[in-house]
Amino acid sequence: MAFEDVAGFKDQLIRKALRGAGFVAPYATAALETISGPSGALVIPSGYVSLGKLSTDGAERTTDQEITDIRGWGDSAPARRDIDSETDSMTITAIETKKRVIELSENIDLTGVVPDTNGEISFDKPNTPVTRDWRWLALAKDINKANGLEVFCGIHYPKANFNRNGSQTFQAGDNPLAYPLSVNALQDAAAGTAVRIFWAGPGLAGLVADMGFVA
Repeated sequence: MAFEDVAGFKDQLIRKALRGAGFVAPYATAALETISGPSGALVIPSGYVSLGKLSTDGAERTTDQEITDIRGWGDSAPARRDIDSETDSMTITAIETKKRVIELSENIDLTGVVPDTNGEISFDKPNTPVTRDWRWLALAKDINKANGLEVFCGIHYPKANFNRNGSQTFQAGDNPLAYPLSVNALQDAAAGTAVRIFWAGPGLAGLVADMGFVA
């Protein structure tokens, strides 16, 4: 057989994150079980609030593992390998100045903060910040070029912590005032996982068989 016959290349399975957004909900909100409805239409519960536009860096997901190797006497390669721990995290940079973004960046609850009669908003950072738990969904959109329909990839942390992971620069020029954030996944007892991954969208139906999934 020819190489092309056995290689099984399927160009239609090459995905890109053409656009993306991040959604945050209070931890009291239900974890996501699905992100789509009939015909693959996107469905995001109302409790999940978009952080608005993110920088052109998009979202970067990192998985770190701590591994223990066991070797026998004289072995040059491990005889056994165990994953002792695994952490999942993402980095994003929000570029819209809005309440939820400020809360995550400053690690503060702004529930009771309202504009005064002059429209001014002010708040004090606590002397001892307290880590807060959230629900997190990173959503990326692609297009199935065969039919022009949308394909979505969602990375859901049922339990997540946020912290600012970079400096803010106040200046004129090409760069907006930005909010660099780290999102860290924690094990959620109710959901039974730290990370839940979705592939969905109306453009996915014609691809699942090529992807190796059988309905």
